[in-house]
Parts: sequence; C-alpha cells; structure tokens
Amino acid sequence: MKTTRQFTLKLAILALALVALMIIFSNDVVPHVPKLTILAYTVGTLCALAACLFTVIVVKASINQYVLNRGGIDTAWLWFGSNPQGLNQVQNSKE
Repeated sequence: MKTTRQFTLKLAILALALVALMIIFSNDVVPHVPKLTILAYTVGTLCALAACLFTVIVVKASINQYVLNRGGIDTAWLWFGSNPQGLNQVQNSKE
C-alpha cells in the first residue's frame, strides 16, 4: 500500500510541475491571456485527451473480449490472414 501512495504522490507532483511549466512557457507565447484562462484550457485539453484514451481502451478491450468469447485463439491474430503454421494440426490432434 505504501508503494501505491508514493507512486500517486510522485504522479501528482509531476502533473503539477508539468502544468506549471506549460503555464510559464505559454505566458511567453500568448502574453495577453490571463494565466487562469491558460490553466483552464490546459486542464480541459488534458481531460479531453484522457477521455479519448479511456474510450480507445474500452473499445479495444470490448473487441478483444468479443473475439475471445467467439472462439478466437489470440486477438493479435486478427491482423493476419490465417492461423500460424502448425496450429490447425495441433487443434486437430486435440480433438
């Protein structure tokens, strides 16, 4: 449990440092925009990216689960036209 708390603390410190750096450097790029507005856009963009990543993870997991539940051997084999050499022989010998 201690390791998880340390990791969470380090992750929070890293996130705060990155946001602070983005605000400092963005002040040079757009000097007439208030820092609170930049912070709001930064947090909003990070939340949108996190939502997109979460959506991709859920969709990919659902597809993988569907393939495995329908008798697929390995979801990575969807990218290939046929089973690996020798797999059909192994499956036939088991029956």
